[in-house]
Amino acid sequence: MGRFNPAESPYRSESLQCFMDDVSDFRWIVARTTPQARAKFVYVQEAGAFCGYEGCYTRRHGLASYLLKVTTAGEGLLRYDGVDYRVPVGSFFWIDCQKPQYYVTAPDAACWAMACLHFHGGVSKPYYDSFMAQNSYSPVGTLADPEAAVGLITQMTDIYAGACYDFATDVRAAAIITALLTACLSSALVSCESESHDVPPFLQKVHSYIFEHYTERITLDGLAARFLVNKFYLQKQFRQLFGYTTVEYQNLLRVAKAKELLRKTNMSVSDLSYFLGLESASYFIQMFKKAEGTTPHQYRMEWKNPF
Repeated sequence: MGRFNPAESPYRSESLQCFMDDVSDFRWIVARTTPQARAKFVYVQEAGAFCGYEGCYTRRHGLASYLLKVTTAGEGLLRYDGVDYRVPVGSFFWIDCQKPQYYVTAPDAACWAMACLHFHGGVSKPYYDSFMAQNSYSPVGTLADPEAAVGLITQMTDIYAGACYDFATDVRAAAIITALLTACLSSALVSCESESHDVPPFLQKVHSYIFEHYTERITLDGLAARFLVNKFYLQKQFRQLFGYTTVEYQNLLRVAKAKELLRKTNMSVSDLSYFLGLESASYFIQMFKKAEGTTPHQYRMEWKNPF
């Protein structure tokens, strides 16, 4: 294939700057996807692999795309959301290209070889949001099996390397992308599980307290006073380690209990609100619908008599 220049991509943003003269071992495709697939599924925009040497960089923002890069050799540097990250072999970064980004071959590395995937649509945003929340809002992760991830990107490159333009190909590609995103999200979940063994004792106590008292009125100020900790520090640490705020955790427990009671009892919405310690039935309905996408009454009708 000819020399790849990202500036010539049909998916380039208006703010793209790059220096790509020092690249080799490149293979790149711009996918032709059907309108039906783009409307319904996650879909490929571009995919491929190349090796960048000293000075090879990209600076960009405002692109409607998510970018996943897996380092296969050398090391890269990423600046994203104002924070600098190193991306060594076996690591990947996953970013929203609407945000300002700058990535470059590390000056102390001989090169930066990578497999890359630009994608959008479908499950892209919920997977990305979940990954960031579970990964302490860092875009960089480490894969359990980086070779398998690179293999999935290679499959993507292979199926679009020809002149294919059909819905069946796009469906197959959507399955491959979803598998890749699942592997990246799983790496963050595994990291969270390993970190959970090192949760500070006070956070374990906070977590347990909310679990045992979720039907009561719990405030951040009250938790901070009870456990003798700064409330801002408590909120930040709780969210980083568990993936949600103290209020979000309490409401998750309330919704879970509400679903059980809606299916097993004839309690009214007002009685449920009172039981769960909520200030009003309207607030309960709003909270439940936000979490489940349906009202408590609709949920009861759909699930109480499933047969």
